[in-house]
Amino acid sequence: MEKEECDLSCDPANPRRHEVPGPHGVKYVTEDCAGVGNQAPASVNATGKRYIQQAFHPSLFTRTRSSSLGNISQLETTTTLQDSNLDMSVPKPPDWQRVPGTRNQKRKRQKLQSPSPEKITTTNSFSELPLDPKEPVKEPMKKRPSKPPPIILYGVEDVNKLVELLESTVDKNCFTITIVNRNQLRVVCKDTEIYKNVITLVRSKGLIGHTFNLKDQRCYRIVIKNLHYTTPHSAIIEEVEKTGNKVHGEIINSKFGPDKKPTSTFFVNIAPGANNAAVKDIKYIYHQSVIIEDPKKE
Repeated sequence: MEKEECDLSCDPANPRRHEVPGPHGVKYVTEDCAGVGNQAPASVNATGKRYIQQAFHPSLFTRTRSSSLGNISQLETTTTLQDSNLDMSVPKPPDWQRVPGTRNQKRKRQKLQSPSPEKITTTNSFSELPLDPKEPVKEPMKKRPSKPPPIILYGVEDVNKLVELLESTVDKNCFTITIVNRNQLRVVCKDTEIYKNVITLVRSKGLIGHTFNLKDQRCYRIVIKNLHYTTPHSAIIEEVEKTGNKVHGEIINSKFGPDKKPTSTFFVNIAPGANNAAVKDIKYIYHQSVIIEDPKKE
């Protein structure tokens, strides 16, 4: 039988493998004995695997390697020179031809100016309504003349004679007569002047009745407290008249209880005048400390 040729350098189990010179580079693969290029089939030890030997050219191992960063400047210089040589060889285009750019220039967007709006005339739906009237300037209120008080007449048996008496002095349209009850008549005058004329006529004829004072002719009433009830009225009149006022009518001492016991309070009427308020400044009457005030309204 023919012995199968075997390359000792390809057998890793052979102890003499290091003594066999081989090529500069060896590559082993675990494939069948199909040769590729300069590959040579070889058999291996008892494992039954066959190895393929591939030879590499010696220049692959003698080439000087360059670091990845050490020769960057040299490479850039070489590339620049090559590019400049290419530029010298390429002819320039004529003036009437534009060199196309590598990138389209960015278009500048123009701001769209909106057209000025047209003036539209509008109407106010409330314009037809009337304007609010201006507030009138408030004038100071004039004092109304006070109404005259009524005149009450008693026991009139013939009203015709009463009307004839009144019409002899005043106009018939200036007074009215009202029946209060079976025994009383009330005469109401139109204004103060007519009242004065009628009351003067009634007093002159001696008619029986009563009336009230006019508002501007009413007396100014005061209350004097803390004054002993035995104090003489002349002392009170003297102190009141010192203030420029005049006592009108009778001075009345207030009574209290069913026995009508006198108290230390007096009621005094003063004739109306501009100096009526000065009465309240009185502090002493007949050596007694007193308080003078207006009567309380019920």
